[in-house]
Amino acid sequence: MTKIDLSTFTDEMACRISDGRTEWTSNPFYGGMAQVDWLSKRKSWITISIALLEEIVDFCKFTEELLNVVKDDSELIEVINALDSTESFDSLTGSSLIGHLVGRLSHEGVSQWIQTADKPWCLRHIWAAFPRWSNEARVVALTTLLRRPRSEEIQYGVGNCIDSLFKMKVRAGEFVNVSLVEGGEDVLRRTAIDVFGKDVVKSGMKTMKSSAFGESALSMLWLCVKLWSKMAATDETSEGYTSNADELLVIAKSGEDGLKVLLDQLLALLSQPLKYHRTVVYYAFVHLLPNLKEEHVAHIMETLMMSDEELADEQGSDGESSSEAAEEMEADENDGAEESESDSSESFDEEQGVDPETLGRLENALGKAAVKRKGGAVDEEESDVSDVDDKEMFAMDERLAAAFKSIAPKKENKMAAQLASAFRMKLADLLLFTLSSQNTPSSYMIIPLLKLAKMQLKQDAEGQNSRKSIGLLNIISRLKKVEFSDKKVIRLLDQLVAEGTGISNPTLISAVASLSSFIFSLGISSEGTCSEAVLAAFVGLFERFMTQEDGLIGCELAIAAVVKHPECFVGKANVFLDAGFNEEYRVFRRTEALVCLTGMMNKAVLHKVSIEKSLVKGIAKASSGYLRSAMSQPDTVR
Repeated sequence: MTKIDLSTFTDEMACRISDGRTEWTSNPFYGGMAQVDWLSKRKSWITISIALLEEIVDFCKFTEELLNVVKDDSELIEVINALDSTESFDSLTGSSLIGHLVGRLSHEGVSQWIQTADKPWCLRHIWAAFPRWSNEARVVALTTLLRRPRSEEIQYGVGNCIDSLFKMKVRAGEFVNVSLVEGGEDVLRRTAIDVFGKDVVKSGMKTMKSSAFGESALSMLWLCVKLWSKMAATDETSEGYTSNADELLVIAKSGEDGLKVLLDQLLALLSQPLKYHRTVVYYAFVHLLPNLKEEHVAHIMETLMMSDEELADEQGSDGESSSEAAEEMEADENDGAEESESDSSESFDEEQGVDPETLGRLENALGKAAVKRKGGAVDEEESDVSDVDDKEMFAMDERLAAAFKSIAPKKENKMAAQLASAFRMKLADLLLFTLSSQNTPSSYMIIPLLKLAKMQLKQDAEGQNSRKSIGLLNIISRLKKVEFSDKKVIRLLDQLVAEGTGISNPTLISAVASLSSFIFSLGISSEGTCSEAVLAAFVGLFERFMTQEDGLIGCELAIAAVVKHPECFVGKANVFLDAGFNEEYRVFRRTEALVCLTGMMNKAVLHKVSIEKSLVKGIAKASSGYLRSAMSQPDTVR
């Protein structure tokens, strides 16, 4: 085995990192160091720093290749401890050398190294190396971390390690799979046994297996929540997780009636801005999809339609994690501003005074006790609170509470909006999984999603949430069709027209048009034919478009089904022919009618469906008449 002079190695690296004025160009293992004075070349410090950083990164890559020959855990640990002694070596050099070295440790090496890996940055090495470790090493790492004193670093570190045990693959509208990595279930179970004892885990898993639904989902969710309760940084958070774990045991015994309660728990976990919750919740939800019904998806829709304040209240009631995350989100905005605010607060009050609107609200709330003013100045003679009785004082308290609530800082509203937006994006992911699953129907989601998209566009036309909802509508329009009765098709079309009229957003207009053609496809049989009732409904929609006065029905919605499935409408071609040459209609509407008629006359369509001679004669007659009028009176032709 190649032996490395560790002292020479670390001394050389220290020189490269600490001395920004020089470049060491020699190989650290062969001596003959030559020093080149960068300052003599009169280069800027920025150029020096960039060059030095590039050299350090290259040197780290060279070192990693050199250390590939080292297989013994003790030698690897010696190198890791030597380089990572006072500061995070990887952060200092911009490399991932230590993370790679830690990832090469066996489970015995992990057990040895992690006992002394108590520096703050060591957790980062654990997160980076965790996916590369064997299952035995993962169990050792999790168990050791869970036995350490509670802290936020441990909470997020263990949470991220557990999160890495899950993998997810989604193909929008076609496929969704969230699963554990190989051996992941065994890692969770063995870790829980080491932490809580074999009897506790055995009893819990037995209860989960007796559930009438989602055995795998409940079992893994219960194990994760139990481990979360152990790693939580505060007693309150730990008690919340423990309560969730106990509730899961009750849900498992409740049969299908407990599914709604389980969904509420999943949404509550998802509402908290903790990244390590997300994949675990997604895993449970996807495995529950075969058991979900329309009412459960409707519950997610209802949650999506809640206001920012309502969603923020929901998140705030689920523990301290939301408030802690909110404080972190505010930290960047407040950083650097607190000092200037504290220095200038007194002068600001003196120079600017109190906002007149705020002052008016407070004076109205105080009533008789308010300070009287003349010309903007306090009138001490008129200000007398001695005649304010107890009843008035109690009423004043309520008015003051309302006044202060109305003038609450806008920052809180902004924070609520940010948290609510992030929660909505995760809820939209659940709907995406529902659409992508082969086990759940999707047609009943069209109208609620359309209502949601319209509401979100009114609130924020350029926001991510509205784009996500419209994207879900587009996914529905591309799904494989299912068997639908004529009555359901017609009813769904009527609902779409009712919700889809009067829309001005181009993206949503296009989505609604695609949904119209999708709904029509639900009425097409396996032989490619369509019933007269369904045809009449869509032709009737076209006729309403042609004759409408208010213009609420857009042309895209009216003709989308005809353009997409022209062969089905050949039997109704006379309707479009008459509309196309009817001078009582507006020109652009007549143009749309002729677009539909042109699609029916396409060669590909005529190969599938025969056309009546009377229709051909009618087209020829109408066209020739139009041309004669155009040639004889061109100014009057429309």
